[in-house]
Formats: sequence, structure tokens, C-alpha cells
Amino acid sequence: MTAPGEDELRALVRQLAADHDPAGDRAEFLRARFDAGLAWVHFPVGLGGLGLARATQSVVDSELAAHGAPDNDPRRIGIGLVTSFALELLVYPAVYMLWKERSLPKPGPDTPDRFVRGQ
Repeated sequence: MTAPGEDELRALVRQLAADHDPAGDRAEFLRARFDAGLAWVHFPVGLGGLGLARATQSVVDSELAAHGAPDNDPRRIGIGLVTSFALELLVYPAVYMLWKERSLPKPGPDTPDRFVRGQ
């Protein structure tokens, strides 16, 4: 089997766009794109690619963009990482402190002895 050229890649993308609505469900379209080998064409067959040269990805990406298809840009992962980082270092400690403040009884004249340290 010979490697597809630019015209064959464009035909594969057109077929993908005809079979799966690019404006429909994003996850469903990206799954179909992976199964068709058009996710990352330089990856091996069966792993989202077609075993082609990395430079041919631009042909696929431009054709998909012309059809209005969603991209599968892996740099979006960074947004999730930053969000997780912010939650762990900023939000969680603040929520913990608020929870700790509310859950510990304040010692006072009517506080039972079991809550006062040393008694």
C-alpha cells in the first residue's frame, strides 16, 4: 500500500466531514477523526495516524478548518493543568480554613469541658 498524497488526504477529510458533522458533537467528531487516522497523521495506523510524514498534518488541518471542524490541539491540556494548580494551591486551602473555622467550637463560659484542652 502506498502512502496517500495530498489529494487523497483531502478526499479522506471530505469523506470524514460528510460522514460525521463537524459542527455536531465535538467529542464524537474527534473520535471519528482518530479512527480515520486523521488525528495525527504521523502516528502509526490504529493509533490516530496513517504513518505519514509529520509535514502532511498541515494538509489535513487546513482541509478540516475549511470544513469548520473542531481542532484537536493538545495545548488545551495546559488550561486544565493551570486550573488544577490554582485549585490545589489557592482554593482548597481557603475552603479548608473556612471549614476549620466553622467546625471548631470557640472556648467560652458555656463550652463543655471536653472541648477545652487540658481538662
